[in-house]
Amino acid sequence: MIRVISFFFVALGVIACLALWGVSETAVSKSDKIIDAHVHLGFDNKVQAASGIMNSKEEFLKGARAAGVTGFVAHTHSDESPTPDMPGLAPTYCVGVHDLVKLDVIEEGLRSGRYKCIKIYLGYTYKYPYDEAYKPLYTMAAQMKVPVVFHTGDTETKNGLVKYAHPLNVDEVAVEFPHTTFVMAHVGNPWFDSAAEVAYKNDNVYVDVSGILIGDLNRFHQDDFDKYLILCSEQIGRS
Repeated sequence: MIRVISFFFVALGVIACLALWGVSETAVSKSDKIIDAHVHLGFDNKVQAASGIMNSKEEFLKGARAAGVTGFVAHTHSDESPTPDMPGLAPTYCVGVHDLVKLDVIEEGLRSGRYKCIKIYLGYTYKYPYDEAYKPLYTMAAQMKVPVVFHTGDTETKNGLVKYAHPLNVDEVAVEFPHTTFVMAHVGNPWFDSAAEVAYKNDNVYVDVSGILIGDLNRFHQDDFDKYLILCSEQIGRS
């Protein structure tokens, strides 16, 4: 059985996408406690083309409440990203890493408790996970007992290069850094089998299943949606 840390399908990090299925605040039991392991808080107050949802703090909070979310892990896009106040929610923040690795800034953020994990944007940044620039981060993460999260699989933007984000690339660093905990975000979508094998083989590798379907869910018939999720689950479950 592979290790899965999240079961929410978060499109563009906006929890409010769940509202497209007509989820109301009364539809979720008050006893339910959901922690969303993958959100983004880069609010631009614009309607997102893929989902038709307003990307705003207010819409985020509305969707979170409707889905019964009480806490979340927010993946920042740089180590200087703001951390907006989220009333009623318990946030944890990942420090985002792109081309430039600011090791001292990242270390200070982790030691201060501002960040609890490290996020590396494979595919958006043209580096493999085993790039020498990232290796000091893995050593630091092991020493400080925080996970390293990789974007894996398809990218939101057309200028991303998915060869850098293939989940098989994570196998190499998992072996080289056995005391570091790694998480493959999005289960390497569409390479579910590869991601499942890497997580199955390496005890220090986990997956989250966020964002495996993106867009306006009302465009999908419920039966088609269910079949898609079952297919994904079967592919992951083979390992």
